[in-house]
Amino acid sequence: MAEATTIPSRQAAKVISRIKILSELDISKRRLPQDGRTSIAIDGRRIDIRVTIVPLVAGESAVLRVLDPGARPLSLGELGMGDRDRARVEQALHRSHGAILATGPTGSGKSTSLYASVGVVSTPEKTLMTIEDPVEYRLPDVSRCRSSSAPD
Repeated sequence: MAEATTIPSRQAAKVISRIKILSELDISKRRLPQDGRTSIAIDGRRIDIRVTIVPLVAGESAVLRVLDPGARPLSLGELGMGDRDRARVEQALHRSHGAILATGPTGSGKSTSLYASVGVVSTPEKTLMTIEDPVEYRLPDVSRCRSSSAPD
């Protein structure tokens, strides 16, 4: 992460409101967390932006995650985990039953890890189902479950 710019504090509320409008969030709700999404076109490509607004004591904070739907998902080997940990994950993925729970804060790599894992086990002979909220990417031959309150 690198700081790209700083918004003067007197303009922060206006910027947050504009982000909310672009993400189809409720600008009047300042004491509740909200999740939304928007997209922009860059060089003719659509780029998705996932938005999380969090209330703070001194106002609100916005976290924007940039997702390129055209980018290929990373493999488990590209995630940067150690060989021993990767072997344990792959062993768990190849079991005939069970679950792997991935937890962490926004932007910690849960969805990236999920899609890398799906790449390991996905074959035409299998039915895959993930539970995601929100669903970050659409993949062929993978069914998704999500909460009914999540934006789509």
